[in-house]
Amino acid sequence: MKQEWDTEFQKRFTQEADELQRLYLSLYHKDQQAWEYFTDMLYRSWQARSESLKSLDKQRLAKPDWYKGHNLVGMLMYVDSFAGTLRGLQEKLDSIEE
Repeated sequence: MKQEWDTEFQKRFTQEADELQRLYLSLYHKDQQAWEYFTDMLYRSWQARSESLKSLDKQRLAKPDWYKGHNLVGMLMYVDSFAGTLRGLQEKLDSIEE
């Protein structure tokens, strides 16, 4: 953990840090420098989140089964089958939205 991290981020990160680090280092050959880069990226990404998304995060933490609600719709798409490439997918965004 880094001393300069925001308290809220640090608290949330600490809850999962041990398992996350174990899994990450097993994938990246125990590369501690890669882990440091990864955690810095996570923190920068968290900092860049809007206040409305951070508020939504807090609501979801308070209700861990939020994703089981009946007010969400999910979709899985195989890009290669649907559009060929990511660029092809980008060209079909209007039909997806529709």
